[in-house]
Amino acid sequence: AYLVRIRRYTRFDDMCFLVALAYLGRLSEMAGPSFCLTYNNVHRLFITALVLASKSADDIFHANHFMAQCGGISLLELNALEIEMCKWLTFRLVLEPEDLRDLISAISDCASPYWASWLNVPHVPNVTPRPISCTNHGLTYASPAAAAVR
Repeated sequence: AYLVRIRRYTRFDDMCFLVALAYLGRLSEMAGPSFCLTYNNVHRLFITALVLASKSADDIFHANHFMAQCGGISLLELNALEIEMCKWLTFRLVLEPEDLRDLISAISDCASPYWASWLNVPHVPNVTPRPISCTNHGLTYASPAAAAVR
């Protein structure tokens, strides 16, 4: 519903949304585990990325005051986030065509390596999980993961 509302009020092109997503991807690669999208910050980061994308990759952009209202954050916060995001992206806001091609192909494949940097955990090679047993009120039982190993 959040993205639908933003799309309805801003009338940004689909490419603008893709560029914003690419910016968040760059941030996750550059910042590593310190960049963590959460339920509490994803809307702030996405609206900021969308503001930057509209200013750098689209003919249409709106005043930050309007975008802050659409995104549900204050103008002061959006302005601060915009500056911070530009710094993290080292002011490189123009995407290469292959970056967009990679993103577009990854959108249809959630297992794509493109999304690996978005996970806020270090990459672990394929390892068979060890059985885990839990004790609760004196009863011991194996976890579903342990049952799958057996």
